[in-house]
Amino acid sequence: MLEILNEYKQNLSKIDKTFTGHERVLDTKSGKFYEDGVAFLKEVPSKQLILNSLFGNDWEEEVPYINLGAQAEWKLNSSTRLDALVHGNKAIEYKKIKQAYNNGRIDEHQFKKLFMPFAAENYRNPVTNQSIASEGVLGDCEKLCMLPNEYEKYIVLEYHYGLYSSDAMLNALDAQVNTHYNVTKNVITIDNCLHPYNSKCDVVVYKINGKRG
Repeated sequence: MLEILNEYKQNLSKIDKTFTGHERVLDTKSGKFYEDGVAFLKEVPSKQLILNSLFGNDWEEEVPYINLGAQAEWKLNSSTRLDALVHGNKAIEYKKIKQAYNNGRIDEHQFKKLFMPFAAENYRNPVTNQSIASEGVLGDCEKLCMLPNEYEKYIVLEYHYGLYSSDAMLNALDAQVNTHYNVTKNVITIDNCLHPYNSKCDVVVYKINGKRG
């Protein structure tokens, strides 16, 4: 994944430009179109579009971790699923996060999606016994670390922004990730996206090499 970021950039830029006019993303609640661009397409169809453009049919989605030999301190079931398995050995957890809403207000949910750190300390809430792994990037890292070493493990994050820079948010994420995991990181920026308030996108890829400590 680290080596195909230029292709990712080119393909995502092309996809972004298809969401114009009556092809814009529709807000199903209001019945109104969002502004131009792919920023407001939901996470699952966004994942499908970009991975289909990069890998064609050579990937699977929603693969149960238990089917891949994942090991955990508790009993896993088939509901814990990997976002994408590419070429049979590249395990990917995909996140798409926006800085601003369609009206220009700051999306407050981005902080939880990026910075929910507790999964790195305890994957499950010790009181409710419920998994909290889906509530942030570190939770995705924890899930990937359950897989055997035969798999390459990646976080792929699209951070769509434009009103403010991405530096503060992504530097803070780096600090959290590097506290708990040994990673190799690469990032590429798309700076010509169509949405007026999310006009840029940083594509951040972490290759998870293992846990620290």
